[in-house]
Amino acid sequence: MSELIAKCLMFCTANETSTILQGRGALESFHGATIDLLLSDVYDHYRTYSMIEKFLQNPPRLSDQLIFQIDAATLKMMIQKYYFSYIQYFMKQRPLTETEHLATKLFVLIP
Repeated sequence: MSELIAKCLMFCTANETSTILQGRGALESFHGATIDLLLSDVYDHYRTYSMIEKFLQNPPRLSDQLIFQIDAATLKMMIQKYYFSYIQYFMKQRPLTETEHLATKLFVLIP
């Protein structure tokens, strides 16, 4: 569920994400869960993301912050996914310059 929410954060509202999750059977997984509970959970994810996003925009600050206890491997994965999602978004919006094209190739090669 978190992977889908991460993808929806940039492009969907919390209501749209909840509807997508409901359509994928998220409510059947938990006895007694309601759409309101699902929506509340999605809003929690969105709030957490909005707090982390300001650190993602400046990766050295993310590793130095004390609000979220995130291990090094997770930090690296979060930074890569954050910037890769922007690269994918902009690739769809307009043709890439030669420098941007090279940057996307290099980004994919980062272990």
